[in-house]
Amino acid sequence: MAPAKKAKGAPASAKRERRKKGGHSNKAENAAKHRAAQQVARKLLNIDKPLAKRKPDGHPVTAPSVNRPVEYDEEVARKVCLLFATDTKMTLGRLDNDPTLPTSLTLYEWLRTRPDFERLYARSRDIQFDKQAEELAEIAAAPMTGTVEVTRSGTDAQGQPFDSKEIRTHDNVDRARLLVDTRKWLLSKQRPRKFGVQPIEVGDSGNEQLRALFEALKTEAQ
Repeated sequence: MAPAKKAKGAPASAKRERRKKGGHSNKAENAAKHRAAQQVARKLLNIDKPLAKRKPDGHPVTAPSVNRPVEYDEEVARKVCLLFATDTKMTLGRLDNDPTLPTSLTLYEWLRTRPDFERLYARSRDIQFDKQAEELAEIAAAPMTGTVEVTRSGTDAQGQPFDSKEIRTHDNVDRARLLVDTRKWLLSKQRPRKFGVQPIEVGDSGNEQLRALFEALKTEAQ
């Protein structure tokens, strides 16, 4: 009977030990940093536990990878600001769904601890909001084509019943108005000083011309 051949390489137990000591150390360290950053951000935002996020289709968002940026990185921070400044549809939700970028919780922690990044981020959002405001005129001017199904039934000239369906295209004005009104409301809340509709007070020191006009009207009335 031939003797059994010895297995090549190190024993399986030794391989497992090496993986425990080295292979998984960085992954475990990143996971611990990620959890710590989330705890700090949740405490800052007064959130007792993580909020369940869901995609538009109702399915839950996949948990963020432990390798996502946690510690502040100037290059990553500038990339995030560039995304907001150049894309009017960039949101915190899209940030959470991109595994290569920091989560929104990490982002707010960076904003709290890095004044230079806070200024850069605020500037990038100002640029984004200005672009969104300019797009309102484009939305209102461009036709937004929609379709509607028209169903008809009755009897024809020969007295025979009939049913017909017709697809008609039209300018969906109601949809465009909804988009414009929604964006106007968001802009007025995000940047009230610039886009908000504020009542004019006659006694305001900044309304000298308006006060002078009222005085002139009073004089003419007398």
